[in-house]
Amino acid sequence: MNVKIEQLRGQNFRCFSALQLEEFDHYNVIVGPNGAGKTSLLESIYVLGSGHSFRSNRRSFLCQHGYEKFALSVSLRTDDGISRTVMRWQAGKLEITRDQQPVASIADLAQIMPVQAIGPWIHELISGGPEIRRRFLNWGLFHRHQDFYPCWRKYCRALHQRNAALQQNKGRIAAAWEPTLVRLGEMIHALRQDYVRQLQCLLESDIISNLTDEPITLHYRPGWSVDRGLARSLDESRHLHVTVHGPHRAELLVLSGNQPARGFVSRGQERLIAMALGMAQALAHHAHARNAGILLIDDLGSELDESRQNRVLTLLRHLPQQLFITDIHSQSVWERCPEPKKLFHCHDGTVSCSGPVH
Repeated sequence: MNVKIEQLRGQNFRCFSALQLEEFDHYNVIVGPNGAGKTSLLESIYVLGSGHSFRSNRRSFLCQHGYEKFALSVSLRTDDGISRTVMRWQAGKLEITRDQQPVASIADLAQIMPVQAIGPWIHELISGGPEIRRRFLNWGLFHRHQDFYPCWRKYCRALHQRNAALQQNKGRIAAAWEPTLVRLGEMIHALRQDYVRQLQCLLESDIISNLTDEPITLHYRPGWSVDRGLARSLDESRHLHVTVHGPHRAELLVLSGNQPARGFVSRGQERLIAMALGMAQALAHHAHARNAGILLIDDLGSELDESRQNRVLTLLRHLPQQLFITDIHSQSVWERCPEPKKLFHCHDGTVSCSGPVH
C-alpha cells in the first residue's frame, strides 16, 4: 500500500504562521533562498510521521517565535480512502488524533505515515557514534518486523532493571534478569543480522552501487563476543555495575572500499555514503512494509556536484515513496526531477505552488 499526502495544514509552526498546501504530486520540489522555511516545511511532515523533529529534541522549539503552541494536520490518501491526522502541542502536552480518534502512541503514529529524512545532517550516520547507526537499523526493523518493537521495548525494560540492581549491588536480582536479556538480545541480534544482509545486497545492486565511487561494505558487531555468548558475557561482567554487553552496545561498521568510512573520507563522501544507506533502507522498506511512506530530501545540492545529484535523481525513479525535495536553486533540480512532479516556492514563511521558474 502506498500512502500519499494530499493536504498539509499548520499553525504557529517554526516560521509559518499558517500552512495551507494541497494537491501534492509524487515528486514535490520546494525551492527558495536560505532561511525561507524549506527545511521547516519538511520538518512539519517529519513531525507528523514520527512525533519528533530531525533538528531538535525539544518540541517547544517547534513553536513559532512568540507562541507556546503549534498545530499540524495531514490528509493522507491510502488504498482505504482518505484519513486525517491532527497533532497539537500546548503546555508541554502532545495530542494526536486520527479521524478524530486518539492515537495511543508514537509507535502507532509511525505506522500511519512512515517517514524518512535525508539532509545535510545525514553525514552523521557515518561520522557520528554507534547509537546513530543503531537507530538507523531499529527504524528499518520497526517497519519490517512486527515483532521487533515489542521485543526491543521488553529488552530495554529488562536492561533498566538489571542496571538498577547492579548499581545497588543486588547481584542475585541482576542475575534473575539475565535469561530475559539473553533471550531477547539474541532475537534482536538475529533480526539485525538479517536486515544488514539485505542492506548489503541492495548496496551492491546496480540501482545503488554507482551512487558512490567506492563499494560500500557493512559489518555488524552485535555488542558481545559471539564465540563467548551473551549469557557468559553478562555473567562475567556483573562486577562492572552496568551492562556493557548486549544489542544496546552493537555497532554497524561502514567501509568505503577497504577502509572504514568514519574518519577516513571527506564530508561530501560521508554524505554520499550515508545517502546510499538511506536509499537502500527506502528500497528495503518498500520490499517488506505494508506502507511505503514518505521520503524527505533536504538541500539536495549541498556538497554534491551536478553529476552526483544526477545519480541521486536517477535512483529516486526506483523508489515508490512520495518524495519532497528542497533545493536553493530554482531550476536545476526541478528540470531534472522525473514526472509526475510539482514545484513549490518558499519565501519569508509562505509557500505557494507554481510552475517552473524562469
